[in-house]
Amino acid sequence: MTRTVTVTFVEPFWVGIIEQTDGERYRVAKIVFGAEPKDYEVYDFLLKADKRLVFSPAVEAKPKKVAGNPKRKQRQIAQVMQKKGISSKAQKALSEAREALAQKKKDERKTRKVELQKQRYQFRQKQKKEKKKGH
Repeated sequence: MTRTVTVTFVEPFWVGIIEQTDGERYRVAKIVFGAEPKDYEVYDFLLKADKRLVFSPAVEAKPKKVAGNPKRKQRQIAQVMQKKGISSKAQKALSEAREALAQKKKDERKTRKVELQKQRYQFRQKQKKEKKKGH
C-alpha cells in the first residue's frame, strides 16, 4: 500500500489530498487545513487522524511499471516534487464520492417527504372520522 500526500492552496484554504493505492484499488481523501500547515503539522495530523480519514470508494487502478534506471527514477521524483495541483485520477475519485453522497442525500430527502405526506394524510383522515363521530 502506498500513500501520497499533496498539500495545495485552493482559494481560500490549504487543502491536503491523500491518495492511497493498494494493488488494483485507488482511493482518495481530502482534508481542509485552513492556514498553511507546516511539514511537521501535516505529519502529526496523518499520524493522529489516520483512523478518521474518510476515503472515497475504491476505483480500479492500473499498476505502474517500476523503472530500473536510477537516473530515470530521480527525474520522476523531481517531476512529482514540481507537480502542482491534484491529479486527474484524484479529482475523478473525489467527484464520484461527492456524487454518491449527493444521491444518498437526495434519496433520504425523498423518503422523508413521502413519510411526511403519509403522516399528513393519516392525520386528515383521523380528523374526518372524528367530525363524523361528533366529538
